[in-house]
Amino acid sequence: MVNGVAYFGGGEDNNVYALNASTGAKLWSFTTGNSVESSPAVANGVVYIGSADQNIYALNATTGAKLWNFTTGAIVESSPTVANGVVYNGSWDYNVYCTEREHRRKAVELLERWPRGSGSHTSRPLLSHVEDLRPCTR
Repeated sequence: MVNGVAYFGGGEDNNVYALNASTGAKLWSFTTGNSVESSPAVANGVVYIGSADQNIYALNATTGAKLWNFTTGAIVESSPTVANGVVYNGSWDYNVYCTEREHRRKAVELLERWPRGSGSHTSRPLLSHVEDLRPCTR
């Protein structure tokens, strides 16, 4: 919840929602191409969330308008983490992706992938020492 607004994925109805936390009134919804099991991260007026349609979305926190999306190689159930201007998100394609938070283009460039030998990334990446985090490189 940020500034009195609750943001969440609607699961099997394929939607992302923003509700007034005091009244429960729906402020907006955004429909993805598949279920939304991910929990959102909200930073600087942008909602970041993954979907089973293989995308990571950046939505305007006030209006719900799509700012950009990035397509991974598989389902995205992992919840994003935002740190130092970068969005980190895991995917069922065995990669953790980092994409620039401030992109204004329709397509977001993949900055880096960290492959994993087995298992998919379905939980929120934990960044405990952000200042020591290796920056994404082009």
